[in-house]
Formats: sequence, C-alpha cells, structure tokens
Amino acid sequence: MYNQGKNSLNISRRKGKWKDDRSRFFELIQTKQIKLTDKQKKAVTTSEGVVLVISVPGSGKTLSSIIRIGYLILVKNVNPNLISCISFSKAAALEMKNRFNTIFGDSIKYSPHFSTIHSLCYLISRTYFKMNNIKYKMIENYKDPINKKIIISKIYFEHNKEQISEDELELYSNKISLCKNNFIYPQQVMEKSKTKIELFDLPTDFIDIYSNYYKTQKHIII
Repeated sequence: MYNQGKNSLNISRRKGKWKDDRSRFFELIQTKQIKLTDKQKKAVTTSEGVVLVISVPGSGKTLSSIIRIGYLILVKNVNPNLISCISFSKAAALEMKNRFNTIFGDSIKYSPHFSTIHSLCYLISRTYFKMNNIKYKMIENYKDPINKKIIISKIYFEHNKEQISEDELELYSNKISLCKNNFIYPQQVMEKSKTKIELFDLPTDFIDIYSNYYKTQKHIII
C-alpha cells in the first residue's frame, strides 16, 4: 500500500530519469528473466486507486506486487518512504524484501518498508506515543511481569476481594479480546450485548472489570 492522499504524489516527486518511461522499466524486468502476463502487467501499471489481485497460490501475486512497487518508484516517482509492503509472517516479509532488492537493488537506492502486520502496528504505536510524549510499556509475551491476564486478575481481586478462577480468567480474557477486536468500548458493551451473540451471558461485573482494564491498558500495548 502507499499513501494516495491528494498531495502525496507531489510531495514524493523528484527528478527521475525514468519518469513515465514504461518501456525502459520493462526492459529492466526482462533482463532479470521475468515475464509478466497481460493481467499481471495491468496490475503492475495501474497506479491510481486500489488494485485487488485474486488468484490461486503460485500464480505470481507476490511477484506482481514486488514489480508494482518498483514501477511506482521508478516510473511514477513515488517516494519509497511512502510505500509499505505488509505480509503475515516474518519469513514472507523477508523473502519479499530480498526479492525486491535482487530485482531493483541496482536501480533503487532506498528500499520501501517491508514488514509483518504486527511489526507495522508496533512501529505506528511506538511513533505515536513518542510524538505525543506518552509513557508506555510494551507487553512482548505472556511471561512478562505485566501481561493481560495478570492485569485482569488484579482488577478482579480489587473489585471482588477474592481470587479469580482459571475458568473465569479465561472467560474475561476472551470477552475483553472480543470487545477490543470489534472496537467495542466499555460504555458500549450493554448496547452491543443485546445484538452480538458472542457477548450474550456476560458476567454481571464484566463492565466494571473491562472499564478498569481499559483505563489500565491505555499506556500498555498488549
């Protein structure tokens, strides 16, 4: 994906010797022993709006994406810093980065951003907190002294004056995750619980627990 805001192209434009030179670009591709189908070329050269490519595994989706990124940079003069290539796994992201550098390493000085979804979200969150001078703690794994279930257990004890059972802890944890994943805030829980099946039969104190959890985790990335 890349920033297609109204002024993004103007901001990123720079003097490019390949500007709008499609033929030279595809000559480079051919020297790398890469042959694209007509549909792949269409996906590569469509630079305005959103492009959705759907095909079976092994049909060249990844290659088309990599070539399209090179096309945007070399022919359309999009700044590499405005492009993010996101994958689900570290291995896939690394493979895409390596393939990009193999094809375009001699022609493009700066590589765009290749990463997983998790890594990109981490970068955005960290940058936001730093820019706004907000103190935060990153929860890396379940063994961290401050993790999701420990926070819930502490809040539950403060609220009910008794330890939470493993089954209850799992229930609260799952329901809170469901709310967060669906952008349901504490004040919206009662309304949503009437229509969303997964929120039926909530514990009577769930809103109180979730509200306190929400306040606690504002400065914690879990």
